[in-house]
Amino acid sequence: MSIGKIKKIICERMGVSLEALDSRSRLKRTALARQIAMFYAYAMGNTQVVVGRKFKRDHTSVTHAVKRIKQWRDCDWEIRAMLEGIEDEYPVLKKDTVVC
Repeated sequence: MSIGKIKKIICERMGVSLEALDSRSRLKRTALARQIAMFYAYAMGNTQVVVGRKFKRDHTSVTHAVKRIKQWRDCDWEIRAMLEGIEDEYPVLKKDTVVC
């Protein structure tokens, strides 16, 4: 699945515009949507550098996003439920392992 398609899916699910996803906004909803989209883009086998470029970010932002989403998935039931809902709707996004 392409990074553009992942961005579109996450924007629709989270109620965030594509422009906001690529912006510098740090609003909680926008930042979470961006981190989730980066997580899935990286999980699909893209490098951190490629994912960072597609989000107008540095590769270290991708590293941070992946670590945060993995951590929240383990500890926060709301985030876990949201991710499971996305993965149920788009099974191709379901990955068992994401290496940071």
